[in-house]
Amino acid sequence: MKNINRKSLFLTLGMVFFMGCASTPIKDLKPSEFINKMSESKYLQMKTPEGLNQLETGLWAYKHYYLDKAVTLLTPYKNKGNAEVEHAFGFMYHNGKGLPQDFKKAVKHYKEAIKINNYPTSLNNLSILYRNGQGVSRDVGKSVELLTQAAKGGYVNAQFSLGKVYFIGEDASEDYGMAYYWLQQAYHNGHVRAPYTIGQMYERGYGVEQSQEKALEWYKKAAKLGSEFGAGAVRRLQYQMDVKSGKREKLPTVIIR
Repeated sequence: MKNINRKSLFLTLGMVFFMGCASTPIKDLKPSEFINKMSESKYLQMKTPEGLNQLETGLWAYKHYYLDKAVTLLTPYKNKGNAEVEHAFGFMYHNGKGLPQDFKKAVKHYKEAIKINNYPTSLNNLSILYRNGQGVSRDVGKSVELLTQAAKGGYVNAQFSLGKVYFIGEDASEDYGMAYYWLQQAYHNGHVRAPYTIGQMYERGYGVEQSQEKALEWYKKAAKLGSEFGAGAVRRLQYQMDVKSGKREKLPTVIIR
């Protein structure tokens, strides 16, 4: 919320509750309930870009999280060969947002999107459903297969997840070479957490030659992308390296009784 103008926010809040579009005091509302009340307000109508047709407006509404509106606009386009529409319905059924949660219907729509053009995000989400056994029988092998297809399709979250799968060795055989490859792909596509994990590999010598210098380099890349874990690792490892080289004295250990 750091980019929100506070005066505008509180002016809007005041209007919403003063004009009677919410009967419950702000202090008694949970955050999710407050967001729902705000979305119901006639003062916060969806403003779409001009010149869009119904399909384009529906997809715009979905991407901007006006999900009730998206359902209304996109329903006529279901089962008409549009992968984006099928994925949108899969997502909404999967998460219970805009539509009642229904894992089997989510699976159906994800599969339809994949059938149309191997939609990477649907591959990723269907992988999650297979891993958790939601709407389908649990099948970890199938989950990794779908995740691999999504990663090869360029979906950055799938690339990172696949790297972690091989790094941890939980859903597939431990393979540090594959882990390093997919984490590198995720990093080059802008994933914030990928360089931190690569830094861990260098610091511990997992699949690569152990190197504090290279680990520090990757932690700095993670910090530059905004990773708090990366920033913390930079401070910790830099301190350890400075103590080892004699640039800094080791802090005394404090024993608390």
